Amino acid sequence: MTMRAMHAGEFGAFRASVVDTMVESMVTAIGVGRDAARAQAVDGVRTSLPLGFDTPEHVLLVGEVDGARVGAAWFGIRHPRGVEGCAFLHMLLVDPAHRGHGLGHALLDGVEAEARARGARAMELHVFGFNAPATALYRSSGYEVITQQMRKTL
Repeated sequence: MTMRAMHAGEFGAFRASVVDTMVESMVTAIGVGRDAARAQAVDGVRTSLPLGFDTPEHVLLVGEVDGARVGAAWFGIRHPRGVEGCAFLHMLLVDPAHRGHGLGHALLDGVEAEARARGARAMELHVFGFNAPATALYRSSGYEVITQQMRKTL
């Protein structure tokens, strides 16, 4: 897999995919309504990327195999809570047609290499508990649970 910087013209579709992924995750994990989830996802992306594609200290990457796009990723050089030397992976997306072929590992490896090249000594991320494929990817790549939020329906 090769990694490259995302082009400005690709950002709109990527942002839409990020929002859609966040909506599905919030509906599934939190049980909020789709409209509320969409509003929260749009606001979250707008807050995290206030200048969109040109937001400083955020890196948008595309993964390609043989010149064909297979996924994309977004990480921040600075951790949202200010953890020194720790980048934060906001989103890792393997395009649906390419899932199940180990490309998530390759994409994650590329993101980590780019973060290291930019001075990061660690990477954190958030993954919803129901997302077993993503959880397995991160665990098998050496990520450990450092905080945990739990819920019980009453």
